[in-house]
Amino acid sequence: MSELLRLEAVSKHYPTFTSPVLHNFNLMIKTRETWVVRGPSGSGKTTLLQILGLMQQPTQGKVYFQGQDVSKQKEAILAGWRNRALGFVFQQFCLIPELTVAQNIELPARMAGFSQVASRTRQLLGYVGLAGRGTDYPRNLSGGEQQRVAIARALVNEPPLLLADEPTGNLDGESGREIVQLLLALVKQSKASFVLVTHNDQLATFVEGKELWLGSAINHGGDK
Repeated sequence: MSELLRLEAVSKHYPTFTSPVLHNFNLMIKTRETWVVRGPSGSGKTTLLQILGLMQQPTQGKVYFQGQDVSKQKEAILAGWRNRALGFVFQQFCLIPELTVAQNIELPARMAGFSQVASRTRQLLGYVGLAGRGTDYPRNLSGGEQQRVAIARALVNEPPLLLADEPTGNLDGESGREIVQLLLALVKQSKASFVLVTHNDQLATFVEGKELWLGSAINHGGDK
């Protein structure tokens, strides 16, 4: 496996906190590698995920994605990277209510100018168990079904890296387990790297991969 993304001596400071959330943090994610990030509330899990997802830039240090230093790139360039090479699944489903299920899934691909969008969308709807539901609107779906749409949207551009931040937080236990199992199956199928952030120890046991624990103290990186 080759290197996909690397954090090198990354620190992140917020003006409202006296101590950095991350300090001299090092992490390397390889292709087709799965990571589970755990830790208590306020330990920096979301900050780490946002830096990995190029949504935040570090205060200090370097971020390399596919061999390129993206630490100080302009937002327009980072937005292009996020759309083409990264998939995101959040606790909130973030579906656009005025768009149909199919249109929600297609949106990142159309923004990137990809072809064969409709056929890829139909394929993904089948993968997530929603074949034939493309013309429905989010309001017609359950919470679990909406998260399945969000997963399909995250994968429509076939990104090399999928990031999930508490993807089961708004679901009941059974739906949450189904979503995690679906994510793992689709990640394996797509051969993507996967980073799952969760505080749910039980759900974490479903995931085979490297584990990163962020404590309440300053985080320096590492794995178990």
